[in-house]
Amino acid sequence: MSLEEEITVIQEMKNQGALLIEEAAKRMASLQEALRFGRISSGDKIIDLIVSQSGTFNQEYIDAYRKLNEKLKTKRGEVVLVYHLTREKNPLSKDRIEMSLQFGIFSSDAGLEIDIQKGNIIIPTRKHLEATQEYTESDEPDVKELRRNEPCWRTLNGPIIETYKNLVHLTKKKEQKEPEPKFTKESNILVGQRVIDYFDANFDSNPKQDPYLRAVKLLRCRV
Repeated sequence: MSLEEEITVIQEMKNQGALLIEEAAKRMASLQEALRFGRISSGDKIIDLIVSQSGTFNQEYIDAYRKLNEKLKTKRGEVVLVYHLTREKNPLSKDRIEMSLQFGIFSSDAGLEIDIQKGNIIIPTRKHLEATQEYTESDEPDVKELRRNEPCWRTLNGPIIETYKNLVHLTKKKEQKEPEPKFTKESNILVGQRVIDYFDANFDSNPKQDPYLRAVKLLRCRV
């Protein structure tokens, strides 16, 4: 076979590969749409959610969501805290941190609810609180103190709703190394005593103003 013929064969193989990749992508998109609109199902909502959102059968994600679902079963009446932390690290400046918090009380023993069409994870609560904090981490006492300010809560009716993307890295840190500065993201869901421990460790407390008790009191008020 001549050089020109060999190059022609290789190019044809590449073209066939590209066509197969394109066809596979179309079939996956069709499958994801069918899952989202309930036209097909694996019989497992967690698997349906992962495949419909990521386009892959990611066992690591499936195991993480199953573990979370088990953790949240039979928790009616217990407090729950969802947090997302993003740290922006720059060697030329102080770390900048963004924290979002959602706090509520479980209203069901069924565990997670899943909205496959919207790609949402629903944590059943009748009401919940939301807050966002931004601060700079430093060795300076007056700046460090920012971390321990009580959250400025907003009270909302209904359940805590999280997107699949927000919780996909549950209990793990995800680092984005390029471009600089580096970002570290962390998400978690705490239940029961771990919520109380989190408040004790992260916010100022005194006999007249306990942030955890104030948050619980807000949930008992009418919106």
